[in-house]
Amino acid sequence: MAIPILAPLVAGHEACERRTRTISGDRAFDQAFRSGAAMPMADAVDYALDRTKPKPSAVAETAMTTLSRREMEVARLVAEGLSNREIASRLFISNRTVETHLTNILNKLGVSSRTQLARWVTAQAT
Repeated sequence: MAIPILAPLVAGHEACERRTRTISGDRAFDQAFRSGAAMPMADAVDYALDRTKPKPSAVAETAMTTLSRREMEVARLVAEGLSNREIASRLFISNRTVETHLTNILNKLGVSSRTQLARWVTAQAT
């Protein structure tokens, strides 16, 4: 849900965005923006109050290099909406192996649900 910026704060907001884009680059900024926009309100509040796990920008920059090939396969299948049993069948592995991969993926990305993982996978494709 987009929240409008109050008129007296627009100039400061735009200056801050320009500076942040200059420092981080457009791609990293856009990824972090999408990640933040996809956050549930409670997670956004926790992030704003620095009560979170890894920062979304750090996750976005390192996730592609930290997930193994198999973990990426599992993540993509989760994003397609497959259950653990369906993923196991598709990849010819046990349900327990899928559970282990999924736990590792969630921990590496600092997310806590399949929905957040699916959002992350979708963001990587853009």
